[in-house]
Amino acid sequence: MDSTPESLLQFLTAHRESTQRRRDHARRFGARDQKTPRLSRAVTALVLLGASVLVWGSFTHFRFVSRAPAAANAARHSAAVAPAQTSAATAPVAAATKTKRTTAQSRDDLWHRGFQAWPDPAHRRLPDVYFEWLHSNFACAAYASYGCWKAKVVTRHGCPHGFNILVDETQNGAKVGLATAFIARLRPKAPKIIEVDADRGHVDGRVTSMSCN
Repeated sequence: MDSTPESLLQFLTAHRESTQRRRDHARRFGARDQKTPRLSRAVTALVLLGASVLVWGSFTHFRFVSRAPAAANAARHSAAVAPAQTSAATAPVAAATKTKRTTAQSRDDLWHRGFQAWPDPAHRRLPDVYFEWLHSNFACAAYASYGCWKAKVVTRHGCPHGFNILVDETQNGAKVGLATAFIARLRPKAPKIIEVDADRGHVDGRVTSMSCN
């Protein structure tokens, strides 16, 4: 190498430029090498975050789907059991109510048991007058010259203003006369025998009318 000042200056300048180029190259590629791991770590973190979100969403959906049928089954079971429990709870009450109602009806029927309901001209739901046409083997009043008929009568509400009965007198099925009887009062549900005297002999009797006043 030439040892002149000019040659030495050129050598130093070239060496400094070469050193500077190596530094620039190292700095540039070194920074790129540093950025690459950072980018790689960032991408990895994003991937892991996304995977975590997917796993959490899948788990939440599975829990919701698995709980929905159980909740529906529980609701159906409750709906199916509730009427049975209600029926079981109300069965004794219903039975007791029915028994009381039947007993009340039985007691209410005692006062006209064995009697025949007379058709009510007012067409009320419950008949008011009941009667029993008695057989002829009974004694008539002394003044009944041609015999008599008797009926046992009972009314639901009583007849405070009197009770009247009409009987057609018939021979061979044809009407030949009319007999009537009247009593001043009938108490509610208290049976009473009424005598209807015949107006002629050898006739049959058929009740045609009863009126409670």
